[in-house]
Amino acid sequence: MIVYPDTSLIVALFTDDVQTPKASAWLVEHDPDFVFSTWTLAEFASALNLQRRQGRLDDAGAERAEHLLAPLTAAPTALVPTLPDDVVRTREVVRRLGFLRAPDALHLIVCQRIGAAMASLDGKLNEGADALGIPRALP
Repeated sequence: MIVYPDTSLIVALFTDDVQTPKASAWLVEHDPDFVFSTWTLAEFASALNLQRRQGRLDDAGAERAEHLLAPLTAAPTALVPTLPDDVVRTREVVRRLGFLRAPDALHLIVCQRIGAAMASLDGKLNEGADALGIPRALP
């Protein structure tokens, strides 16, 4: 199964987060084949900057997290582009479902387009995956 991890999972895997134990245990148990979107990379950098501003992560920790992610996204098949039509569909999903933020809906749209299972620690994003019929890799 191809698994699309959202930013909440990647942050939990590569930083010291309250969700790190759950994310790490899931990763060890499942050893998935990950596929990332270009959007995920941008949102991951933003999440690391937020943690820095909040004093939860220093510059060295952010660099370490980026360094850990880099080899996972280096293979040509591991990174998929975010397409203009993904953004158009994201708007439709946000308007239709009414409870998703656009960044989360964009993850779902890309995941759906590539036929992957969603791996997220975000309850609303998982609710959106269920509403769109996207399989979830994390319960």
